[in-house]
Amino acid sequence: MIIDKIFNLDRYLCLHPDFLKVKEVIEKFSDPTLEPGKYEIDGERVFAVVQGYDTKEAQPDKFENHRKYIDIQYVVAESEQIHVKEMSGLTVDFPFDEPHDYEFYKTPESYVNCELEAGEFAIFWPGESHRPGVMTSRGTAPLRKVIFKVEANV
Repeated sequence: MIIDKIFNLDRYLCLHPDFLKVKEVIEKFSDPTLEPGKYEIDGERVFAVVQGYDTKEAQPDKFENHRKYIDIQYVVAESEQIHVKEMSGLTVDFPFDEPHDYEFYKTPESYVNCELEAGEFAIFWPGESHRPGVMTSRGTAPLRKVIFKVEANV
């Protein structure tokens, strides 16, 4: 997992050849008025999912993991907490759904709590379970974010 400011994205381009494709379109996706939905960048290899929702209390057993895609979760407006735990030893709550590339796990006894503010991003590789959308200590907020999905295997 990586957390940083979006203006530092260049630091991580060497980690995956398709991260450059995200960098090339990041300005377009920094617009908080962009309509929610899926946006193609490079077919199913790299795409963006624009989301708008209200953060809320942590939902039990909603730690998710992906097998095919790396997530670059970029907060465009407001803030959220994301809970993170390396997935070995976690108990499956909802088995892997291959077409949607996710599985859910029961809430672990301990996890890392990360807070992302507007202009910050987190990168999650397969095997790094995460529970996004959790409200901060300031309460619920109308979050706007973009999740860039980058195929993990090159």
